[in-house]
Amino acid sequence: MSNSRWTICTALLGILIHIGLLRVSIAIEPITTPRIESFPMQPAGYHLIDWRARSTDYVRFVLNPIQQGEFLPLMWWDDTQIEGRNTTFGLPSYVGMTGQWNVFRNAHEAFVSTGTVVSGTWLGMDMTTYVVPGSETPVNLVQMQGEYFSNKHQVFCDLISGDEPTGQTFFYELSPSLFIAPLCDRYREEHVLSDKWHRSCLTWSDVGGHLWRLNNYDFQSYDLQQKHAVVKDWTEPDVAAGLAYLMLMAYQKWPEEKKFYNECHHALMWLDRHPKNVNYGIFAPFGVYAAARSNAEYGSQYDVGKFFSWCFESSQVRGISPHATNTTEGDDYGIICGRFGDVDVAGLVGASRIELLSNNKQPKGKGHYLFAMETFANAWPLVAAVRYDDRLARATGKWMYHAAHSARYFYPDQLEPEMQTDWDWASKHSTALPYEGIKDRNSDTDKPGPYGCGDPTIHGWGPSNLGLYSGCLSGTFGAIIERTSVPGVLALDLNVTDTFAPKSFPTRLLYNPRPNKVQVDLRVEDGEFQAWDTVHDKVLSQQVSGGKLRVEIEPNDAIVIVLIPKGKPITKSHGRLIAGDTVVDYSIANEAILELAPK
Repeated sequence: MSNSRWTICTALLGILIHIGLLRVSIAIEPITTPRIESFPMQPAGYHLIDWRARSTDYVRFVLNPIQQGEFLPLMWWDDTQIEGRNTTFGLPSYVGMTGQWNVFRNAHEAFVSTGTVVSGTWLGMDMTTYVVPGSETPVNLVQMQGEYFSNKHQVFCDLISGDEPTGQTFFYELSPSLFIAPLCDRYREEHVLSDKWHRSCLTWSDVGGHLWRLNNYDFQSYDLQQKHAVVKDWTEPDVAAGLAYLMLMAYQKWPEEKKFYNECHHALMWLDRHPKNVNYGIFAPFGVYAAARSNAEYGSQYDVGKFFSWCFESSQVRGISPHATNTTEGDDYGIICGRFGDVDVAGLVGASRIELLSNNKQPKGKGHYLFAMETFANAWPLVAAVRYDDRLARATGKWMYHAAHSARYFYPDQLEPEMQTDWDWASKHSTALPYEGIKDRNSDTDKPGPYGCGDPTIHGWGPSNLGLYSGCLSGTFGAIIERTSVPGVLALDLNVTDTFAPKSFPTRLLYNPRPNKVQVDLRVEDGEFQAWDTVHDKVLSQQVSGGKLRVEIEPNDAIVIVLIPKGKPITKSHGRLIAGDTVVDYSIANEAILELAPK
């Protein structure tokens, strides 16, 4: 079928859904992957750190321009005013980073600065009135993110240089626009930032349109000045997933601009037809979210299960030239399962067949190298996607149960001093900054890992592998993960990272990793509610009050709890459960018994 006919069919499908003439049902078989099913039921030595406290400490520590100590402060003020930009702030990518430390000025990345502001936002801080130590009045750190907008390219760029190159890598060129989306959603009064984001989305919609006409998103980048796709040393086909998410967010903000809707679906249709795993960096999970939400809201039938499996199963995209004839020699990038030494590290994102180097750059053979930032980034869209497709609930809950434990090994105080590169600095100043990654063995002694390390000291980027780049999105874990009365049974907030979302009620995912049924006491919002489980399409409680809820969960199973305020009229329409004007459940079984009723 031609691209133009695909576009017409997609538009017609959307119209039919909106006017209620068509309802596409979603199969109720749970979605999972072989990798997730290989995770142990309960990892040895399971330990959950306080993720909210840890990520809050990160934000507070790095956003302090009067810190004292070696390579401190980390934050500085950038008043270079390149291209007429206003004063903003900078953060180094890594502690003591060469080219940033003692250079300061405009030597900083949007990836780090904007990511940190997003984390603070998700943790409940008002980043438009942030109290920066040493400042006489609160500072609008959100507004400052607009300074990463390039007038030359009409997109948000990772660097402020006045002549930012494009056509290098989609990973760094598209990510800043994705990171701006939650800020434009949470801070609707920031009209200047919103206008810049609108222009950035329009530019990327043009890129998406060009790639769609080429019927190919499998490129390394796109030259915005020459207006052509680029392949030099590798390809990043997961850009289609990143573009789908960005266009979907733009369409939620500006629904009158159908171009955004069309480019979202163009990218998803290309992914739906693509036979190979596209996972390169952090964009693949955003495709899961875009597909799940599109299916739920617009009646499309994208293969969410395939997109989800791409995030976990081994991808051969990384670590291989696009010109290679043998395509089985990639890095095996994905979400891994296994042990480093006697430590379970299932659930972390990384490469399981990557060439490892010692700290003096000597080859040490191939092995596992797992990354902090990528692990935190995956939680952002994957957890939120469960609201729109509850088939993902059990697999996502099981993954986050493991990741919440395993990700602690990115932090210095969770490792033995001899199994990391920067314990001396961390022990003196802060353990809130994670390592870029962990390897399966000490690169110098070959002692089994986890070994906290990174690329800066190997490649001469700087003296430390503790990264703000690594920790900038740690607020995803801090905002999403809540404890319950049963150790190991987590409550995951499905709303907090759901950007430009339709109206919702408090919604949490709980997974039981135990071999027996458990009874869980959960702290919930004050008020009077009825509790509905979207996974099993049943009422959990008709009377929830006093900020407490008790539920039972079967072994190796999950529930998604939606708290419906008392007094809301309950209806079932076109396969959805609706309370007032809010969708509670996007896919309710026809035989589900509605015991809910306003009291």
